[in-house]
Amino acid sequence: MSTTSASPTVTGSGTAFTTQVSVGDTLTTSAGALGRVRTVGSDTSITLCDNTAQVSTGATFQITSDPVITFKHGAKAVESNVDAIDNLLDNVTAGSQLYLTNIHPELNGAIDVESVIVSSSTLPFGGNQELDKTTINKTANFSFNETNDIKLDVAQNFTEQKAGFTITSQTSSINVTASGAVDGKLIAGDILVIEDADGVGSLSTVGGVQVFNKTILGTVASVNGTNIALAANATAALTAKNVVIRKDISASTWNFSAMEEFVADTAPVGATNLANYITRTLELTNPADALNITFDANVPKSTNLQVFYKAFSGDTNPDTLNWIDSGFTVSSKDAVDVFTERNITVSDIPEFTKVVVKIVMKSTDTISVPKVQAFRLICHS
Repeated sequence: MSTTSASPTVTGSGTAFTTQVSVGDTLTTSAGALGRVRTVGSDTSITLCDNTAQVSTGATFQITSDPVITFKHGAKAVESNVDAIDNLLDNVTAGSQLYLTNIHPELNGAIDVESVIVSSSTLPFGGNQELDKTTINKTANFSFNETNDIKLDVAQNFTEQKAGFTITSQTSSINVTASGAVDGKLIAGDILVIEDADGVGSLSTVGGVQVFNKTILGTVASVNGTNIALAANATAALTAKNVVIRKDISASTWNFSAMEEFVADTAPVGATNLANYITRTLELTNPADALNITFDANVPKSTNLQVFYKAFSGDTNPDTLNWIDSGFTVSSKDAVDVFTERNITVSDIPEFTKVVVKIVMKSTDTISVPKVQAFRLICHS
């Protein structure tokens, strides 16, 4: 890899930048940091956010990613390559819970864990000596107001999320105009950060970890519709540019914790809930791809039922499979000792020759309990 003075261009030889490098990564050599990646033009060409900080010829290089935990909008995933965090995450099991405290208004609270995947990571930094990545998949997709991923920077203690609006600013004014209403999207104290592609930024070391400092446009003082007032004049003149919303958090209070005693109803084995009916495994002669589940149930006030299943084939151990929610909901409650027939149809299941069903019975009143009888199960295709 080679660079020249007064130029943001990095030229590779025998490199595969398009698969090795992502926008926002930092490139370093033995002489120090080159800079932040603005665009990846080809397998042999990269453009940095600013002129290269080091002049190199035929140098080997290292790709450095930020020490972040990413919460994926529109997906189930929580991803981390931070050793201190992913060592906690890869000890979490399917069916358990993670509890997030003082991180972000749209993240704080419990996350029900569906699966845990540990894979290799080729993007090292000071906090990822193990070169691995842990992905926690929750039981439902994240859905954020700004429809973009939220990233927690564990070295600098803030969250960042790309805004769904663009802004226009002048350096002589505190007033910033957004492309759409920002009420409920920004609050006083939020920090507007210029996106990598438009802000040069700078490199620094925090706690022994090299990090990239984006260029800050200003701190939000107030919002009203499309108007944003900053606490001081904007640091840059921008026209319809994307920005990142940063929220500072307290290093001493934000926390991930594993709720070790909690076991979700979808967990492969065990459950925190005490009243569960599980059928014996039904083995089929011919494969099926649909279920009809029927039973009579008395579901009085303050009680509820949920129905889950596992459909599989061959030598698969059902204790390794999560329970799948059938989608059944109790549409009406019953009088005391009155049983109503309940019918559930589940279709488009991958072909299976074995199936087991679990009925989870719940109540918020120790006097009232749901009851089930006359259970029937039909598998068909």
